[in-house]
Amino acid sequence: MRADKSKAFRCVLPRMREDQVRHIQKWAHAECAMSALFANGSGKVVLVGLRDKERNAASFSRTLRSVLRKYAIDDRSLRGKWLNLLTVPEALQLCSGSEIISVPPKATRKGETDEVKTVLLP
Repeated sequence: MRADKSKAFRCVLPRMREDQVRHIQKWAHAECAMSALFANGSGKVVLVGLRDKERNAASFSRTLRSVLRKYAIDDRSLRGKWLNLLTVPEALQLCSGSEIISVPPKATRKGETDEVKTVLLP
């Protein structure tokens, strides 16, 4: 089950020239804690990103459309489900290409949150 908000996203962007891809890579490197950019089978660009704050899909969508317009990349073809929220482990796996396991946290003191620690395997 997916949450309404997440720190991670995956989006399928329109086809781009090499210089436009470099602009998106620079943006992702500066704005995301971790990111991956690759082409899918149809030649479109797929961007996977992990940001520092949770956001909903509409917020990520607005941000990415703004970035595309800033670099003069046509965003009119972006319709339907071009952006999806991911869980943090999914994004880490896609960005690193490694297998990921979840390790339960050590016992917590009263009042602390019970979060799952994600560990990348080499």
